[in-house]
Amino acid sequence: LITYGIRRYNTTKSNKILIMNTLFKTEDENVKTFFEKTGLDINEVTSKCRKEHLVYKRMALYKYLRNKGYTLSKIGRIINRGHDVVYYYESNFEANLKYNKPFREIYEDINDKIKTI
Repeated sequence: LITYGIRRYNTTKSNKILIMNTLFKTEDENVKTFFEKTGLDINEVTSKCRKEHLVYKRMALYKYLRNKGYTLSKIGRIINRGHDVVYYYESNFEANLKYNKPFREIYEDINDKIKTI
């Protein structure tokens, strides 16, 4: 059972992510705009995969949503992670931007695309 707002969805574990992604993609304008402008795939970014480039993309999405005033918990629901992971992104963002070249390149590319927002 998934509760989103006042809606409830009976679901299996396998299609839970699909329902949540569809909800966030269609009901949250900031998230929808982010994915439209950057050309990223919402299912890829919100998947459970821990590949480095996907983690960097999630961190870029975190920063965008945090600047829009979203709470850690709400960002966690959007990227299909707990608020503790989002807090980790927050606490390590500046260090990654300064010292991690692959992250910096991905973030700057995404940031250039969303500056028009």
